[in-house]
Amino acid sequence: MNGVATPGTVNKQLKNLVELARGASITEFLFTFKYLADSPLLLGFMQNYRTVLVCASLSFLLAACATPKPVEMGYDEAQVIAARGKPTHRYSLADGQLLEYNYGPYGQQTYMAQLDANGKLISFEQILTNQKFMQIQIDKFNKTDVLHTIGAPSRKTYFPLSRLEMWLYPYRDNEVWNFIMYLGFDETGIVRKLEKTPDLEFVPQPGLFGANPR
Repeated sequence: MNGVATPGTVNKQLKNLVELARGASITEFLFTFKYLADSPLLLGFMQNYRTVLVCASLSFLLAACATPKPVEMGYDEAQVIAARGKPTHRYSLADGQLLEYNYGPYGQQTYMAQLDANGKLISFEQILTNQKFMQIQIDKFNKTDVLHTIGAPSRKTYFPLSRLEMWLYPYRDNEVWNFIMYLGFDETGIVRKLEKTPDLEFVPQPGLFGANPR
């Protein structure tokens, strides 16, 4: 039935909430919760704010229990995975490999672990930053270069007029402003466009709590 939730659909929504909360700040988690709480499925099952808030609290506690642990330089691959979990992507290098931990689309963070030829951790950093984006060279970087620099995008789309494949990277500019960085690739896979716009997912709109990101 449309607009009516079942325990199964609610469990799926709450599982999504837990997954999206991994690695996110409290502010980012609340944005995510408010987004999910306004869905018809949850509204059909949760009849009052108390139930919603209890479910949100439980979800956040579950996410907190799964929060990745710090890593130390010199860790081997097994130790990194034990601390941070299974990487979302792996990239081979001439002298080692990269392990990517992508917390998008709402986490707005991607961490990259670099292992040297001996399999030891030599760097671990959050790579969705202005400094990293500035390293991308228009008319020179290909998709592999981009993946090694800022990891995989949260979303992909295609702009038919400009004939560019666009990769989208939601991130927080200077840890304050919510933006999306757009990278456009031509048919040969070379970066031809790099620009950022405000992330409309975080523009307040009327919803269950008065304002809701869309």
